[in-house]
Amino acid sequence: MTQMLILQTADPFRYAEMLTITGRLNASYAQRYGIPYDAYVGIKRGYHPWHAAFNRIILLSDLLRRGYRGWVFYMDADAFIADLAFDVRTYAESHNRHALIASKGAEGGWWDINNGVFLLNFAHPSTAFIVEEWNKRFFDIDEQALSAGREWHSVMDDQALLHSVLCDNEQLRDSLYVDTEGLINYKARFVRQIIRGNGATFEERLTIIRSEVQAVEMAFGLTGASRQDGLSADAVLWCHRILLGREPTDWSIIDWLRTQHTSLPSLTQWFLDSPEYRGQAIGNFERGSPPLSRDAIVWAYRTILGRMPEGEDVVEFHLSIHQSFDDMVRAFLESEEFQQRILQKASGR
Repeated sequence: MTQMLILQTADPFRYAEMLTITGRLNASYAQRYGIPYDAYVGIKRGYHPWHAAFNRIILLSDLLRRGYRGWVFYMDADAFIADLAFDVRTYAESHNRHALIASKGAEGGWWDINNGVFLLNFAHPSTAFIVEEWNKRFFDIDEQALSAGREWHSVMDDQALLHSVLCDNEQLRDSLYVDTEGLINYKARFVRQIIRGNGATFEERLTIIRSEVQAVEMAFGLTGASRQDGLSADAVLWCHRILLGREPTDWSIIDWLRTQHTSLPSLTQWFLDSPEYRGQAIGNFERGSPPLSRDAIVWAYRTILGRMPEGEDVVEFHLSIHQSFDDMVRAFLESEEFQQRILQKASGR
C-alpha cells in the first residue's frame, strides 16, 4: 500500500481559525482511508503571520531529511476535502511516475502552478532536488529582509520560490503533472480551496468555509461536529492546541473530551494532569519537576495566554505569589484572560 501523509499548516494568529474548521473535516477523511494526518500551527521561520506560508518548505525538508519515501498530500488552511468518497491514495498511485501534482496557476507557463493544494511524491528521483532547492532559495532570503517583510509579496513568497525552482530547471517539466480533471483547488470537485483571489474578505471566506464544510459533513453523515450541547468542539480544540501546542492526531478525542467535561476549568485541569503536558513542561526547563523561575513565568505567558508579560514587575509578582510551578500554571489556566481567550477563539472573534 502506498505510504501517504496529509499535511496542513497555519499561523497561530489568523489562519488557525480556518484550520480549526477545515482540519476537522480533512482529518476525518484521513481516518476514513487510514492516512496519517498532521497539522502544524506556528511560524517555522519568520516574523509576521503571513510567513507561516513558508512552513510547508521546512516541513517538507524535514521529511526528506528523515528519509520519508511516500506521498505528501498538502492543503492550505483554506482548503478542504469536498468528496470523501474519492480515494486519493489510488489516485496518487496512478501518478507514481510524477514527482509533483498540482493545479494550473494564472500566468500560463508550464512551471506556473498553485501550491495551495498539491501532492508530492518522495519516492520520485526529482523530488529531493525540488525540496532542497526550494528550501535553499527560502533560506537565501536574509533575516533582515524577512523581518522587514511585513506584507505579502514584500519578499518572494513560497509559491514564487517554487516557480523559480521549476522555471530554472527545464528537466523537471516531465516530472510535473498539472491537474486537468478539475480535482484540486478553487472550485474543484475533490479538494476545494476558498482562495484570497476571489474577492471575499477574510471573514466572508471563513463563513463560506464553515458553511461548505458543514454541508460536506452532513452529506457524509459526520454529524458529531455539529453538536451544540455542553462545551463546543471549537472550545475543546483550542484548549488542546494552546496547552499541547499541536493538532489532535485523532479528532475523536475532541468529542470524547466534550462528554467528559462540562466546564473549561475541568477541561484545563485534565490537560494539566496529562503525561504529555507534564513532559512538555519538564522538557522546556530541566529534568525533574519544573522549577518556578522567570523563564517559567514567561513560558506560561507565551503558551497559555499567547503573549509576553507586561514587564519585569509582573514576572516578579508571579514569582512572589506562587508556591510552585504547578500552582502558577493552575492560576494561569483559571484566569479570566485564559478563559476568554478560549471562548473568543472558539467563537471566531
